[in-house]
Amino acid sequence: MWPFSLIIKVDELYHVYKPKSDFLVLKFDLPRMAVEVNSTLLGQSAVDHHRMMIQGASVVRFANTTLDTYKNEKNFVFVAIYISGNGQADRYLLYQKKGSNQVFRNLRTFVFENRGDRIAFALELYNFCSALADESDSGDTGIKVKKLATSVEIFRNKHSLPAFTGKSKRTANDDEEDQPKRRVRPKGGDEDAAEQLEAYGYQVVPDILETEGGTWELIDKLPPNIRTVYRQSDRNKTELIAKHLRKRSKELDILKYLRTIRPQSCHIISFIETIPSNTGGWLILPKLRSIRYQELMDSRGVRGRDQLGRGLIEGLGYLHEHGIAHRDIKPDNLVCDDDFCLQIIDFDVAIQVQDENTEVDEYRGTRDWTAPEMGEEDGPPAWYSPIKADRWSCGRVLLRHILVGKGDNRLSRFAERLMSTDPQQRPSLLARNEWSAVPLSDMANVLKVSVKESRPRQYVDGGMNPPYAKRPRVAVMSEVFSQS
Repeated sequence: MWPFSLIIKVDELYHVYKPKSDFLVLKFDLPRMAVEVNSTLLGQSAVDHHRMMIQGASVVRFANTTLDTYKNEKNFVFVAIYISGNGQADRYLLYQKKGSNQVFRNLRTFVFENRGDRIAFALELYNFCSALADESDSGDTGIKVKKLATSVEIFRNKHSLPAFTGKSKRTANDDEEDQPKRRVRPKGGDEDAAEQLEAYGYQVVPDILETEGGTWELIDKLPPNIRTVYRQSDRNKTELIAKHLRKRSKELDILKYLRTIRPQSCHIISFIETIPSNTGGWLILPKLRSIRYQELMDSRGVRGRDQLGRGLIEGLGYLHEHGIAHRDIKPDNLVCDDDFCLQIIDFDVAIQVQDENTEVDEYRGTRDWTAPEMGEEDGPPAWYSPIKADRWSCGRVLLRHILVGKGDNRLSRFAERLMSTDPQQRPSLLARNEWSAVPLSDMANVLKVSVKESRPRQYVDGGMNPPYAKRPRVAVMSEVFSQS
């Protein structure tokens, strides 16, 4: 039995899977070699072989991404041996190449009827065990393996996921009985949500499935005020997002205001339509991919990360140019399309301000992504500029999540200055077109001819009043960038 479980996806449903091997070698609680003896009938698919390879690949990925001993060089090797019924052993070495996310295998076959192969096989086992005995550990392997096991168990209990082992068998009847019967469960106390959306031509995609074996919930569930929907008339069932608005939210006002500006920015989410409701109404939005997933950003490499980073700067700079402070910039509120064009979403706590020197004293945002001058959510009120706080959050996302800079050092240097503890030293994002085309050392000269004076903003519908402005100061951006 393995020391930890895995989470796997089968037919759109998630399960907790406990691996088992016929023979298992561990070091520091980490599986290092697994042996499977063929247990399938002649002509049937070697399920245990496939299972062994998937289990081994999972260990390779875990070790090379989590454990200090291996992650820098990606030099972890897992040995998988499959012994078939005809007296033959296939020995696989599973490994990753440096800079690659794929797991590769090296195969050598031993025929036990051959005396030389038997000796060679025994020598390989001896050499492997000797090397394993000499291998040292940084001291964190056992701790992190136990942490993985605990995390999987907590996740299983939280989401009520069913579990099975590598040796369990299922029959055709079992499969038929476990087919999910889909139904929508209301969330957030709004029992009329599905009916409201369906009345305007939208079908809600269930996020909770019920079977005779229990209730199944999506692992990556959306927040309670968000539903996945599609138009009932759309044969392709293209998925969209329906967001339920709070009664006091200004998100719709802000998005309507941004619609009136020309040219529009491709880095700001645009709503499709609104649906009225006596509980706050619904926004229908495109459904895009969240950049909070590192796997997504890895798919385009350094160039893709730099593209996302520039998109964030351009989008947030566009908002600031038109007097909008987002106040909750974080990976969860950033999405991208198939062309890796980043878009900013969720304007639920955004406000319109007169300029970058307007100050407010209400804490808004998410811990770990908010500027230091904002204080703590449960601490005493602190006056700060929402625009300058947005700049810090932008730098934080660029450096800590998008991980810019490996392809373009200008971008990482700019992000570092955005995270200055002194709000006055954070560079403006308004000159995004100029700084992106020249080295940082030349930015001061560019900005000397592009400085704009602070000017009053236009407010829409009379419902977006600027917050109280305390000690306004005139912005001189050429001085801010003079340290470039």
